[in-house]
Amino acid sequence: MKGVNDDNGQGSLLKFFDSEDIKAIETLKSGVEEISRLQGETTNLLGQTANITGNLANIASSAAAIRQSDNNVLVMSQTIAAKKEMFKDFLNSTFSGRDKAIDAFIGQIENGAKSNNIELILKAMDGLTTIVATNPWPDFNSFKKLIDSGGEIELF
Repeated sequence: MKGVNDDNGQGSLLKFFDSEDIKAIETLKSGVEEISRLQGETTNLLGQTANITGNLANIASSAAAIRQSDNNVLVMSQTIAAKKEMFKDFLNSTFSGRDKAIDAFIGQIENGAKSNNIELILKAMDGLTTIVATNPWPDFNSFKKLIDSGGEIELF
């Protein structure tokens, strides 16, 4: 075997290949480099795809949380509407009874004035004073606790 290097600095191995073989080797080397570059790009794109997939998962999770929040708001709105109706019924039943009693006492006062019956006027005024001075909700705190607990409430 001759020396490792020839006169122009190329390795002695190249002396065994002709120019077509050297071209084929350079083409093969270029192809391997291109494949290596494409593998790097593919790896980079796969990483970006993984990031996008993760972002889509986060968006889906956020959308689910928003839907749950919307459902919670709907339930709370329905609860508030139901309590509003319950309070309305409670107030109507409480004050309609008082209104009837007040009207009856005023009617007695008018009758007493027409008939000049002082005793009837005084009794009616005493009854009117009592009903006006009496708290219509003597146990309102218990009623409020019952409402807050979600228990069943019967109004008369």
